[in-house]
Amino acid sequence: MRKRAIFLASVGLNIGLAAALVIRHRIPASEPAPVSPETNSVAANTGILPRVLVRKQFFAWSQIETNDYVAYIANLREIECPELTIRDIIISEINLLYAKRRAKEVPSLARQWWRSTPDPEFLRAATDKLKSLEAERVALLDKLLGPGWEKGLPEAQIPVVDLGGPYLEDLSPEARKAVEQIAQTTQSRADAYLRECEKLGQTPDAKELARLQQAAQTELAKYLSPVQLEEYLLRYSPTSEKLRRELMGFEATPDEFRQIYRSVDALTLQMQTSYPGDDAVGKKIRANLQAQSDLALKQTLGNDRFQFYQLTRDPAFAQARQVTEQFGASAEAVLPVYQINQMTQSELLKIDNDPTLNEEDRQAAIRQIQADQEKSIRAILAAKTLPPQAPAASNGPPMPPP
Repeated sequence: MRKRAIFLASVGLNIGLAAALVIRHRIPASEPAPVSPETNSVAANTGILPRVLVRKQFFAWSQIETNDYVAYIANLREIECPELTIRDIIISEINLLYAKRRAKEVPSLARQWWRSTPDPEFLRAATDKLKSLEAERVALLDKLLGPGWEKGLPEAQIPVVDLGGPYLEDLSPEARKAVEQIAQTTQSRADAYLRECEKLGQTPDAKELARLQQAAQTELAKYLSPVQLEEYLLRYSPTSEKLRRELMGFEATPDEFRQIYRSVDALTLQMQTSYPGDDAVGKKIRANLQAQSDLALKQTLGNDRFQFYQLTRDPAFAQARQVTEQFGASAEAVLPVYQINQMTQSELLKIDNDPTLNEEDRQAAIRQIQADQEKSIRAILAAKTLPPQAPAASNGPPMPPP
């Protein structure tokens, strides 16, 4: 019996050793885990070493990510990444790739911030390039993810601002995101305020709109340098938008627009600070502030350009601008239309004061002058009409009388 027990113990020991050898050959050797001072202390006091489990790292993200999008998708599927997650990852990567290309390759209208209307050739080139890049983006996603990849995706939100140009295109991703969010929030608040005023039948308070813009400008100053902030305001502030429309026909150069903007912005700030009323005192304050602003601007623009700039405040010039916009003509048509209207007014005044004409002849002369006026204006508008790619106003009512 004793010999049998020894034999069984010997067989069990040999089986255990054999199993240990098999396991040792199957498990690759790894570096021993470092032993901390606390572990040494425990071992010294108890004589027992803790059991250390070393787990193999299956993959690193760098092993999956690659510029080869086909291989990228295959790697994601190999680790059993859900298909919807793969779709979101690939769409995000492709969208980022083409956003960078648009920023570099598409001419931005923000780069012509001084123009009342965009240059037709510039706009055509930008539109063509934008369409080309978008077609490439969609085709690539169709190839990678198959048709219908866009189903169930939320509609892409178009940014309120296009941060291009020599000072804004180099913003850090964090600053860019913050600026875009401020612009979006400001636009949403202004829209909500205007809708509320319309609902209540109230006229929007200019001071409240100015307050919203001032709050936005304060926030923007946290992320933009003074130079960047001015570049942003030249492109996207309500003051610059209003100024571009008012200067249609004046065709300011970049430097002239910048000087006029600074003058108008400073004057607006002074008006808001002093809050002149509609009484005699308030009117006098506004007149004095306007005179100071005009004097400084005249010294900057020079006498001839300043005189031309003053025409933009003439109601007749504003009417010529309105006609030009209604017929979708470029800004260059405003001044000729204005000049024809002025000549027409002068001719009508002569006829009205001519004592030699009877009423029938007078009315016939008036109709002839007005017909000549309309013919001349239509010829100008036809020659200055923007191409279809450029934004043109919808067909408005018939041309107003002079």
